[in-house]
Amino acid sequence: MKIILSLFIWLSALYGTAPHPFHVAISQVEWDAKNDRLKVSHKLFIDDVEDFLKSQGKIENSLRKELNTRQVKAVENFAITYFKIKNDKDQLLEANWVGYEVENDLLWLYISYDFKKKKPDSFSFLSQLLFDQFSDQLNIVHFSYEGKNSSLHFNHDEGSFKTVTIND
Repeated sequence: MKIILSLFIWLSALYGTAPHPFHVAISQVEWDAKNDRLKVSHKLFIDDVEDFLKSQGKIENSLRKELNTRQVKAVENFAITYFKIKNDKDQLLEANWVGYEVENDLLWLYISYDFKKKKPDSFSFLSQLLFDQFSDQLNIVHFSYEGKNSSLHFNHDEGSFKTVTIND
């Protein structure tokens, strides 16, 4: 029995430190009607973001502890650079960094996009988070607008915006 227990503990430890077999980022985009803004949350594996930012020379240390100013700026630039939203006039929306959270092996990144003018009839999204790091990266964007839900998938071979019409 001790051998089985030891083997189980050893395999658990080994699996816990091994890279995960898939690469995915999930982004949730929600319309906040009260404040006329889009709220975006990205959920990524922290080790994937960490490896990418280290390979780019943006950070040296782990992202698993409280981030210093340089690390926060690197994570902010990463999120804003590799995730874009356009309005129905084909204009890029200005991203406003909100913050981040670390939850176990996940990194949550938060961004908002404010509207000062008329709400658009459509939004176009481009998610290229970690495409430069993994050829098998899959990015899923869930979009919610006044009760309407859409999901978009982006893979490494796609480099164009995808549009969701909100006013039919």
